[in-house]
Amino acid sequence: MFSDQILQIKDQSILLFNERENTDIIIAAPHHTPFGAPYMPCEKLRPGDEGVGFIVKKTANILNCSSVIASNYFIDSNKFEDSDYFKIIKRNNLRLLTEIHGHGSKSARYDIEISAGSFEKNEISMKFAELLRKKMKGSLLEKFTVCGDWRKIYFTAQYTKTVNTSLWNAIHAELPWSIRGIPENAELFSEIAAETIREFYKLI
Repeated sequence: MFSDQILQIKDQSILLFNERENTDIIIAAPHHTPFGAPYMPCEKLRPGDEGVGFIVKKTANILNCSSVIASNYFIDSNKFEDSDYFKIIKRNNLRLLTEIHGHGSKSARYDIEISAGSFEKNEISMKFAELLRKKMKGSLLEKFTVCGDWRKIYFTAQYTKTVNTSLWNAIHAELPWSIRGIPENAELFSEIAAETIREFYKLI
């Protein structure tokens, strides 16, 4: 198990794979950057998903499943099938990948946007969103809007290789700063996400 301090390293690109006995489910973050590092060190400047790695780590701990985090990475790792990130996920023969991302709220139409990568898989993303919404009800996160309808969300993940694949089922989740950047919200979301993933896994 890697420490939280590793996720705060700003001057290195690190691929973190925490392998557990349960590799049927993998929680992942291809664009994690430390808090205070808004951009990834790619050749073409790309916004980073500040803090999502901590949510991935916590969620995977609860589920006792494997996790992959590309931290402060030098490439857009989920867009290429030959990336180390894609390859390390593929070698595990998983059934469900859940990728956690972060958005800056300017383009997102909902606080939390859920996609399975295409309109053809809309039923999948809408089911996940429905479960997540139910788990959030009555909690401190109830105020956050959730949508899994590919036709309505902005972050569709249509060009994401790790989501648009026939090798495994995949969920792409976009979270606002107001969840990622507030410790108690991030902690609670991790717990709710774990419950949602556990229940969703039984349906696929």
